[in-house]
Amino acid sequence: MIIILGTDFLIDGRSRLYEISVISLKHVFKILAAIVVVAAATSVVVILVVVVYVIVVVIVIEVVVVIVVVVVVVVVVVVVVVVVVRVVVLLLVVVVIVVVVVVVVVVVVVVVVVIVVVV
Repeated sequence: MIIILGTDFLIDGRSRLYEISVISLKHVFKILAAIVVVAAATSVVVILVVVVYVIVVVIVIEVVVVIVVVVVVVVVVVVVVVVVVRVVVLLLVVVVIVVVVVVVVVVVVVVVVVIVVVV
């Protein structure tokens, strides 16, 4: 313990000792320990904030990537379906045209054969 003593002269001439300042090393260590605890708590809070920030950013990035992938897949599927439907419709139209032409040709041939046979 560090004690700084001073002298106080009383009116009757007697003197008494008084303590100007009392600083205990225990108090110094308590103050240093409090500073270390506050610094450690601040560091833990900063680390937690950084970890939470990184987790949130990673989750947000993953969600955005998943959303983008889903949108791209949906667009590709829609485009493929539209193209396939157009191709199928065109093929159906071609098949219908070919069938109609074949039927017309067959009918014409049959009519011609009937006319030739009858006449």
